[in-house]
Amino acid sequence: MRKHLSRILWACILVAFLDWVYPTPYIYDHIGLNPVRTNRITGSMEFLTLQGWQPQLPIMIFDPNASAPEKPQPRGDGAPPAAFHDKLASR
Repeated sequence: MRKHLSRILWACILVAFLDWVYPTPYIYDHIGLNPVRTNRITGSMEFLTLQGWQPQLPIMIFDPNASAPEKPQPRGDGAPPAAFHDKLASR
């Protein structure tokens, strides 16, 4: 009988811990004044709006290895690049 009550007591303690103490799947925080929540498992972030929790928009990732658009190179004689002459001619 005593063993049975001990198991029931431990089961109640475990249920209470899982219900009140164990963390939710979300971490709640704020960015500025905007509340945000992050899913602990997937890492997805949501912002609280008037319509409810909205998912974060995709992030534009900057690739430092990507090549930049080529700039017109000046000619060796000190004259401005040909692109400059094209702009003047189109006026």
